[in-house]
Amino acid sequence: MNNFANTLLAALRQMDAEANTTFKNSPTGLNFYGGYFRPTLKRPPTETSWTRRLKEILTTVGYPTKAEVHYPGSKRKCDNVVTMPDGSLLWLENKGAWKQYWIDYGNTGIYRSYLFHPLKPGLMKKTHTVPHDLQKLATLKKPDAHRVGYLLIGFDSVNAPMQDDVCELAALAKLDAARWMAFTTSWSDGYRPGQCIHVWLWTSEVA
Repeated sequence: MNNFANTLLAALRQMDAEANTTFKNSPTGLNFYGGYFRPTLKRPPTETSWTRRLKEILTTVGYPTKAEVHYPGSKRKCDNVVTMPDGSLLWLENKGAWKQYWIDYGNTGIYRSYLFHPLKPGLMKKTHTVPHDLQKLATLKKPDAHRVGYLLIGFDSVNAPMQDDVCELAALAKLDAARWMAFTTSWSDGYRPGQCIHVWLWTSEVA
């Protein structure tokens, strides 16, 4: 699992480096990867662009990967399904958390809602949140899946870090339980002075 985690984290750094263009005079990078990956769209989505590019990169480096795969017996989709070297399947969901963006726009409630709803009271009701994604992963059983993974990509700043928020999320969602393996990396956003990129990956065997 360590080899896969290192490969995935390296792929994200590669994606940030390659996205050195602008979209409507705004920098792209991993933060706004949709503007780099699908520049012909009026409002290019970033999370699905991550999904599609990870399919390409991981497949190229020896982890055959599918994108946007239906959960068994459901219309809901998982971002990526990765075939590991031993033939086992890892189902991987990804989510972005743009703390500094929502600070700049004066609405951190949206950031917190996508990170915590419904685990914390008083937040906006959102459907595609981190806890909801984890609930989807929890429905998987063998032989459809052997491992599950959750990839959280966060964008904050030196003045408004998000590490404490993620520690709180891990406690509420029980991502700090013994069955989960955790991997993380961080680097400065080269396109946005004073801002940072953080990546958290949690993986667990399917019960």
